[in-house]
Amino acid sequence: MKSIDGVYEDVLVINKSKFIAFAYPIADENQAKEYIANLKTKYADATHICTAYVLTSPKVERASDDGEPSGTAGKPMLELIKKKGLENVLLAVVRYFGGIKLGAGGLVRAYTNAGNLVLDKAQVVEISYISEYLAVADISIGSKVAETIRSGGGEIVDCRYLDRVEIGFVGFDAERLKSMYPSIELKEVGRRAVCQK
Repeated sequence: MKSIDGVYEDVLVINKSKFIAFAYPIADENQAKEYIANLKTKYADATHICTAYVLTSPKVERASDDGEPSGTAGKPMLELIKKKGLENVLLAVVRYFGGIKLGAGGLVRAYTNAGNLVLDKAQVVEISYISEYLAVADISIGSKVAETIRSGGGEIVDCRYLDRVEIGFVGFDAERLKSMYPSIELKEVGRRAVCQK
């Protein structure tokens, strides 16, 4: 899956209207909504804040014209994300009206050009997903389990010492770990995105 490696921003001015474009990598719809809410707070005086995003799993595509004539902002931005083959990306354009009407065609071009400007700036990365596991071990072997994961190229993402040791990890074969330490409890707890530039 192709996405972007960070948050990008650019500005386009057309007939005195200012279009501030943002591109964000997003993991889920809640993150997209949070970014949009932050923009609405930061740019509360803007005329429009139009958005579009594409998510892979589950497959979600959303677009908002935020008061612009229907189909002139969100939809062209959504098509732009898809045309570039990007996923898990939010594109947002904040508009300050400059007093000169652009017409429907002019708005489509303006939002598309603003989106293009920021997406062309963004570093595209290939993202894959790896499983994240939780190993629960007796205190007596917890440090050995953690060291086995680390020395085998895995990464410890969380470690809690309670009645037993809970070790969250990625990048180590879970079945191999279970065969080395049969007494541990092991379960898959999620998936993490990994970027390759």
